[in-house]
This record gives sequence, C-alpha cells and structure tokens, in this order.
Amino acid sequence: MKHIIKTMPALMALALRNSGTGGRYAAATGLQVADSAGYTGQGDPDITIMGNVQSFAQEGHIQRRFGFSIKNTSDGPLTARLFAGYNTGDTTAAPGQLKDGAFNDVDGKPGLVATSTNSRKKIGGFLNYVLYNPTRIVAIRLSCATRSQYNQEINVASLDPFVDTTSYPINADLAFNSGSFNTNSADLNTDGLQLDDKSDITYTIGAGVTVDFLLFAGASLSPSQALAVKAAVAKNNLMLS
Repeated sequence: MKHIIKTMPALMALALRNSGTGGRYAAATGLQVADSAGYTGQGDPDITIMGNVQSFAQEGHIQRRFGFSIKNTSDGPLTARLFAGYNTGDTTAAPGQLKDGAFNDVDGKPGLVATSTNSRKKIGGFLNYVLYNPTRIVAIRLSCATRSQYNQEINVASLDPFVDTTSYPINADLAFNSGSFNTNSADLNTDGLQLDDKSDITYTIGAGVTVDFLLFAGASLSPSQALAVKAAVAKNNLMLS
C-alpha cells in the first residue's frame, strides 16, 4: 500500500497531462505495450517493487526478505515440501507441506519443525502471499552448521495438469564451494526462481540438522495493487471527460 500511495501522484499527474481517451491508461501507467523491447517494469501497476527500486533492472537491490528455519528432530533424513503451488493446503495431493510448527515429510514421516525468523510473520501467511501474488526470488541464503547438508539440492518442479512436470535442481554445494560462503552459510543463485501457483519445491534435511533459509524476494505480480491504481486512474479520467 505504501508503494501505491507513493506512486499515485506520478500516475495522476501523467493522467492529467494526457487528453486522449484510448491512450490515457497506457500513458498514466507508463506501460510500453506497443514496444515490448523497451519494457523494464517501471510504472507497471501490476508489479510490486519496494522502496526506490522502480524496475527489474534494479531487482537485485530489493530489500524484501523472509526467513524461516526447519529442524529435523528424527534419526533419519526427511524431505520437506517448501512450496506446493496450487496444491497448497491439500496434504493428500502434496504431502510434506511446510507450515508453522511440527509437520510430516513427503512420505508421512514425523519429525520436522519449522519456525519463522520474524515472530510477527507466519510461514503460512508467506505461503499464501506468494500463491496469490507470484513472486520472484533473486537469491536464497542457506545457513547450517552441518557441512554435509550442503550436498543436498533444492528440487524445483513446475506443476501443470496439462503437461508432464518439469524440474531442475538448485545446487547448494556449488555455491558453498564457489567462494560465496562463510563457515556456516551459502548464497544460492536462484536463476529466476518464481514462487507461484505452479511451484512445487522439495528439500531433504539430514537427521538432527537445522537449516535456516533467507529468501530475497524481487518483484511480485500484485492484482490488488493493480486494481487500486487502475481504479484511481479511471476515476481521474472520468473527471476529465
């Protein structure tokens, strides 16, 4: 909402300067629909970008972060489903779903416990946010005192009821060995990872191991923000007509 309030004066000013009916919305939002090669995200009301960052070109500077930890309290490895896409909430279709507190792994084995780093922000709230507001993750920081845990890959799959599921790994060990690490953490290049209603992401955690996750969020697609901005622009155009 702060971003909407901050952006609104510029949008309204553009609308006031524009007198053509057909081009009012495009001019007011700064969208370059006709010239997609010039699109950067700047001025797009569908995109949530915080602070002074105004386009995808500056996405790496966004300071939107969400952290949580997962502890495996069992005596064997357990696999957690970090995100379940459109199966979120359906533990039958997608077992092992991450949640606040204790939960079972993908095979129904007990022993996983998750906690949000920020006591005021729940994991469940974050999962619901990215389900309804697709969000790019520009980096992931893994922290763990157990060196062997970095051998585990984060498996990213894309759900689609019409085609076969595709997947790829995010390799933490490569990040750990590349020099982008300290004794107990590694920064992972997510290569355009997007959390949305098609994301199905799993990760195996060793016995007795605790892993801390810090997600660096880039741009989000925000229907609610877009509606607020479009309504304001439309009202202003109606006043001009």
